[in-house]
Amino acid sequence: MNKPIVYLAGPINDATVDQAANWREAWAERLTEMGYGYIDPFESKALLRAEHHRGRDLDVIAIRKGLITKEEIIQHSLDMTEASDIVILNFMNIRAQRIHTVGTSAELIFATMYQTIQNKPRKYTIVLANDTYSTFFELADKIFYSEEECFNHLAELKAVTS
Repeated sequence: MNKPIVYLAGPINDATVDQAANWREAWAERLTEMGYGYIDPFESKALLRAEHHRGRDLDVIAIRKGLITKEEIIQHSLDMTEASDIVILNFMNIRAQRIHTVGTSAELIFATMYQTIQNKPRKYTIVLANDTYSTFFELADKIFYSEEECFNHLAELKAVTS
């Protein structure tokens, strides 16, 4: 059986490099140990990491350099969502760190509503949030307030599907 694929959605453009990368790297390692595959959207922006700092939108930099169009950015998010089985939407510490999450919020819509509109099964979605709440989060299948709770749930899912 193929490994279930987890898409690691979370802030990039309004976060520092460490805020965008560190949690994804830690999650990738843990997911791999658990028998999951993963998609890290920050890996695809590695070339721009040296120019990235809080308040400087990586996508704007890429557009200005002619590396990508606005339409390709949206399509890339759709493609990564489509390629996954589970979408983790990380909203942890966004209020404390003053991070905006427009792209992550859009990916919640992609994973739930857009799939349905396209007559495709919606993706299993998990929101992580510890210092903020939005009724928007109710679109997700599960909401967890700690990473450990989420990992426990993923372990249970893995046991059921293996």
